Amino acid sequence: MKSLIHKILTLLLLSATLLGGAACSTCDAGEPDPRPEEWEGELSLLLRVGVLESERGAGVRAARDDNDGDGVFDPPVFNTEKMHTLRVIIVNTLTSTVAHNLISPSEGGVTSMSGLKFKVDFSTPYDIYLIANEAGLPADTRNTLSRTLAAGTQYTAGLLEGLRISADQAGAPVIDNFSSDGDTPVPMTEKYSVTTVDRPSGTQPEHISITMEKHFFITRALSKFSFHFYRSADYEGDNSLEIKRIRVTGLGDREYLFPRETVYSPAKEAESTHPMGGRTITDFMLPAGATVGPYTFTLSSDLPVSAVGDLPVWNPDDREKYWTNTFIPQLYFPESYGNSADGDFRCSISFDGESYLPPVTLPNLSSLPRNTHVIVNITVGNGGALFFDVEVEPWERQNLVVDFTDNIGMTDEDALTLVPGTFASLDATSGHVVLNDYPQAASGSFRIPSPIGGRWEAYLVTRTGELDVIRFQTTDSEGNPVTTPYLTGVIDGKSRIDFKVVATQSAGATARSAALQVMVTLPSGLSVPVNVLRSTEYGKEVENLIFIQNPQ
Repeated sequence: MKSLIHKILTLLLLSATLLGGAACSTCDAGEPDPRPEEWEGELSLLLRVGVLESERGAGVRAARDDNDGDGVFDPPVFNTEKMHTLRVIIVNTLTSTVAHNLISPSEGGVTSMSGLKFKVDFSTPYDIYLIANEAGLPADTRNTLSRTLAAGTQYTAGLLEGLRISADQAGAPVIDNFSSDGDTPVPMTEKYSVTTVDRPSGTQPEHISITMEKHFFITRALSKFSFHFYRSADYEGDNSLEIKRIRVTGLGDREYLFPRETVYSPAKEAESTHPMGGRTITDFMLPAGATVGPYTFTLSSDLPVSAVGDLPVWNPDDREKYWTNTFIPQLYFPESYGNSADGDFRCSISFDGESYLPPVTLPNLSSLPRNTHVIVNITVGNGGALFFDVEVEPWERQNLVVDFTDNIGMTDEDALTLVPGTFASLDATSGHVVLNDYPQAASGSFRIPSPIGGRWEAYLVTRTGELDVIRFQTTDSEGNPVTTPYLTGVIDGKSRIDFKVVATQSAGATARSAALQVMVTLPSGLSVPVNVLRSTEYGKEVENLIFIQNPQ
């Protein structure tokens, strides 16, 4: 029996010696063995997300880092522009799996959310997707965010980046909080990529608990417009003249839900020096097939524009005084590049709700990025003249100070020339030109010497009788005569603009007439009316050249 016990003890000692040697094969003599639990621990990612807006709205919102790190958040214009919900989707890009998908509600809307804590792995790259106010998105998009991307599922590369926001048609708003109940929250999104910190090296306490903090801004996914109304200093028009509708063209029909190839200034990772921590968007990508179109804003009857003569005089240095003369329709549109690569957003107004004055290219609006608030200052001058000044928040404002005097749009002495024999009669004191019998065309030309590089646009606006019967006559590429109500050209300082005016139908029992209206767009983008009759020969009292087709 003693021999058996001895053998058992020997085997136990040998086993312990072998196990001890394997466990400490790299240990120095006398160094205590590390215990496995000393290398256990966790890493948490703590997020704070903010949306920064001024009282009038702003461009890209970002928290400004100050001494205590709390950031500064000014309230949005409307409660719907605050965060009512925030979904955070975190994707492990090493394994292409969804690590977290959490939505956090707020009480009545907030400008920042903090304390968002997620357990993550050390030394791991993650993509973080932020989606606020998803209730403003289509149902299928909401379903993708909540169900398709559940935590623990595989993530298909590019899935979130490919999601889109679309309007019903080109130019239509995505969200209408003006004519509807007005409580649809405006979606906001951003994407960030982070790599977590490395696991601490060396002997550590029994349990490692590390928190990695990140402060992110989130960007309103749509753009919006506001309008201010003024009159020129020399306005002498009808005091009961009303502005009933505003038409803006160049508004897009679709965009990506998340910013796509979007360039920020300063960059997302850089500190912003903007007083409110703002950033501008200088470039962005649109989905294939994106188109643009017009949208007509219909003013409500209680706005303070029922009498243009009662509007305040436009003063770019005293805008705050007239802040009540504003129309903020709470309509939100996709980002857009307008009608051309250079950006072409045009605006016109209607006094009767049906016909519109010639459109004017909006200055200082080369593109319409998401989260942009465009403030259009509309000034009404004499004879239906329109002047536009645009502020793009929070871009640098380019206020165009206009001298509203008779010198604006003045042409030179020989501005207008009519070819004798191509018209029946001319009354120089009234500017009335009586056309010869149909289908003969009256011929003439006018010259606009400045500003060099500007653009002119001429219209024939019907005043009596059938609409669009008195038109310009031009020729097509094959030399065939064609008619059009509209002509345009570039001002080079020397060229005369030739034109022909013809009635396209034989006259009936009622006289017809059409007024020649000429607008000049300055290189700065401002458009002003030009009266081609303002010269010594015709006198300054003549407002328009009127072509008349007398009744038979």
